[in-house]
Amino acid sequence: KGTKIGYIYVPSFYRDFSNPRGRNSTDDVLAAIKKVNKAGAKALVLDLRNNGGGALEDARGISGLFVPEGPIVQVKDQRGRVEVLEDNDGKTYFDKPVVVLVNRFSASASEIVAAALQDYGRAVIVGGEHSHGKGTVQAVLDLDNSGPLAAPYRPLGSLKLTIQKFYRINGVSTQKLGVTPDIVLPDPYGHLESGEMYLDYALSSSTIDARPYVPWKKKLNLGTLKKKSRERVNKSSEFDKIQKSVAWYKKRKKDTIKSISYKDFVNEREEIKKSTDIFKLDDLIAGINVESINKKMSDVDKDKFKDFADNLKKDPYTKETILILEDMLKL
Repeated sequence: KGTKIGYIYVPSFYRDFSNPRGRNSTDDVLAAIKKVNKAGAKALVLDLRNNGGGALEDARGISGLFVPEGPIVQVKDQRGRVEVLEDNDGKTYFDKPVVVLVNRFSASASEIVAAALQDYGRAVIVGGEHSHGKGTVQAVLDLDNSGPLAAPYRPLGSLKLTIQKFYRINGVSTQKLGVTPDIVLPDPYGHLESGEMYLDYALSSSTIDARPYVPWKKKLNLGTLKKKSRERVNKSSEFDKIQKSVAWYKKRKKDTIKSISYKDFVNEREEIKKSTDIFKLDDLIAGINVESINKKMSDVDKDKFKDFADNLKKDPYTKETILILEDMLKL
């Protein structure tokens, strides 16, 4: 329709800790935002799907690109001390509508960014039922270096200890429950028990005191955005296919009784093949191919970029996100 919308995919929150002037995801996202602004984009998609996290500093830095200043995340240590990481530069590098895309494989630093922009009312979070729920920090303790008493018993291995927990600026932890999107779309991985909530002995979610912060100046009409998105999703053959596939996989998961008849076995395999062919979702959820993007980052080969762009065009989540942004612009 002629509306220019920027798209930035962040594969991880990377940073070269050995070199203060080395490459990091905050600087790379800022450079991308400058290109988006120069191109005259009216809105932006920040895609954090399948982003497992990384450097906490870049979670703060990237969040700070979209808000002028204020707290981004709270970090509580094992002694109960709380550190507040803030954005203090007083600048906003992109002040137009933003949608953050997440899925159940968006974890840790990704959830910090999504949670901060959601709490500020700065962006609409779009995705499946929930993000991963990784709201803790671990340290690895080498037991072989635990003192002279350990010498006769080496190798003892290592012990992973949880030493910190993340909390949103509203005081709620992202642990276990993750971030619930503002607009929930059918989840192609809805049949998978993936996330902290499915892990044995996972730490529970908890709360601490909220921090004062100034919400984004422009109010989001989430009620209208949800209604319009739901109407489109209900009419979408792509999302219908995803919902039916999840229902089929859930049914298959519960069906644990198998026939010992060879004939029944062959018939069952044929039925499974037919169903998996019908519900094949490769074209629908491929959307982002991390390997091809990494190549794109280091190689400006036009054919590879065309493959990347073609993948995006097939992705129903990206398409619905663009329609949500167009609704935001109209409102």
